[in-house]
Amino acid sequence: MYTLRRYIFTALFWLWGAVLALAMILTSPLGLRVLNPLKRVWLKGIMVLAWALLGIRYRVIGKENLPQGPCIFAMKHQSAWDTFMPGLLLPRPGYVMKQELLNVPLFGWVVQRWPVIALDRQQGRKALRLLVERGKALMAARAPQLMIFPEGTRRTIGEDTSYHIGVAALYDALDVPLVPVALNSGLYWGRGFSNFAPGCITLSILPPIPPGLSKRDVLKQLEDCIEGEVARLVADPNAPALRTSATEQSDPDQGVGPAVSPNQNQDQNQDQNQDQGLTRDAGQSR
Repeated sequence: MYTLRRYIFTALFWLWGAVLALAMILTSPLGLRVLNPLKRVWLKGIMVLAWALLGIRYRVIGKENLPQGPCIFAMKHQSAWDTFMPGLLLPRPGYVMKQELLNVPLFGWVVQRWPVIALDRQQGRKALRLLVERGKALMAARAPQLMIFPEGTRRTIGEDTSYHIGVAALYDALDVPLVPVALNSGLYWGRGFSNFAPGCITLSILPPIPPGLSKRDVLKQLEDCIEGEVARLVADPNAPALRTSATEQSDPDQGVGPAVSPNQNQDQNQDQNQDQGLTRDAGQSR
C-alpha cells in the first residue's frame, strides 16, 4: 500500500510542478511580486502531498531566531525536502546552487526566474569570487535572505561532514548575521523518490552568529552548531530510522494526520512518529 502511495506521490509531484512551472513562466514578466506567491503555492502543495500520501509532516522550531533583516541562511542538506523549505520560511530568499541545476527540465526553467546564484563548481576560486560578487548584488537588490548549503552537497545521516569556505566568504563579505539551520529530514526522505518513511521532520533554526568573526572561526562555529543539533534531532527516540526498502516500511498510517504548522512551538516534540557542491574553495548549495 505504501509503495502505491509513493508512486502516486511521484506522479503528482511532477504534474503539480509542471502546472506551477507553466504558471510561473507565463507570469515571470510581472516580477517577484507574482513569482514569490506562486512559488509558495507550489511548495505548500508539495508539503500537502507528502503529508497526505507519505505520512511525512514537519515542524519548525526556533523561528524566533530568524533576523528581521538581511541574513545568510546556512542549512544542513540531507534530502530533496530541504530545498523546498527556505521558500516557505523566508519572505524574499535568494538561492546559491550549482549551475547544472538550470538544465533540469521544468525546475531549471523556473529557477532561472528566481533570485539565484548559479555557480560552476569546476571553476574553483573563480567561482568563489563570483559567489561573493553576486551575493552582494543579490542581497542589495532582490533577496535580503541568502540561502546556502554550507557543505555544498547533500550528505546522508552519519556521513562525514565537510563545510566549505564559500559560506565563510559570504559571511565575511556581506557583514550580516549567519543563521545555522539543522534538521533530520534524512530519516524520512531518502535519495530520489524511492525511499520514504512516515514521520515528522524537525527543522531547527539556531541563534544567529553575529558578523565579525574570522572565516576560520565562523566556519568552525557553524559546523559545531549545526552538527551538534543534527545529532540531537537524529537521536530523538521519536524519530525512527529510515527503512531501506518498501517491504521494511513501518505502518504507513502511523504519523498521518494534520500538518504540523511552522508556527507551532517546541512543545510539540511528543507528536507521534512523525538532493552539488563546489570544491573545497567554493562551497555552495543546491
